[in-house]
Amino acid sequence: MKLFALPKGIMRKKVQLAIFIFSAILLANSVVCFSADLPSDYDLFIPENLSAGKNLPLLICLPAIGDNRSDEIENWKLPAAKHGFVVICPKLDYGKIKKIADVKSLNHRIKKIVKEVSSEYSIDPKRVFIAGTSAGGMFAISLTLLSPEQYGATGVIRGARLNFVTAQSLENAWKCRFYLVHGQGDSFIPIKEYYDTKWQLKKRGAFIEENVDPGYKPLSEPEYEEVTAWFAKL
Repeated sequence: MKLFALPKGIMRKKVQLAIFIFSAILLANSVVCFSADLPSDYDLFIPENLSAGKNLPLLICLPAIGDNRSDEIENWKLPAAKHGFVVICPKLDYGKIKKIADVKSLNHRIKKIVKEVSSEYSIDPKRVFIAGTSAGGMFAISLTLLSPEQYGATGVIRGARLNFVTAQSLENAWKCRFYLVHGQGDSFIPIKEYYDTKWQLKKRGAFIEENVDPGYKPLSEPEYEEVTAWFAKL
């Protein structure tokens, strides 16, 4: 029997169409609420078709410098819909964060936002996670070390740097769980600094899982799925 393969261009279009249809099905059953509908302090993503009475996991996501809240929500909403996560992206102005007191203030503001969202939705207080992209990942580490009891685990996508961390807060690392995604050729944080950060955290007892790409690829959807899937297992 003679077999015929589809031309590469047609096959690629079929794969792209399948991915688009799958994404549309997931997102059609989800709701994204932007700041026009909410207090200007945050944007919110709510997956629909949730089981009645089920406590929902919550993900707080922090954007890269130059990205806005809707950009970061966009990064997370497909894996969040797949795994049933509520997602919050708080309003941030990194230029105004200049000292540890500013990070503490941000932590306090996030706590208030979580409390507000929890009053509207059934959030599992033991499954509140934080993650960020690039500078957002760096601040996710800082916030976690300052207040480890506030976050069940932390995802860092190409942002493993210890900024706004005190000697005292670093000693909280043993209470923390991190999933680190990085690239050998990352231009924001050199690979040596990534490994130094990992060593500093692990040395103090942090639980760490990681995925280090041998090259450097643009940020992609699988990285956000990878982190969300890890949160979903916790």
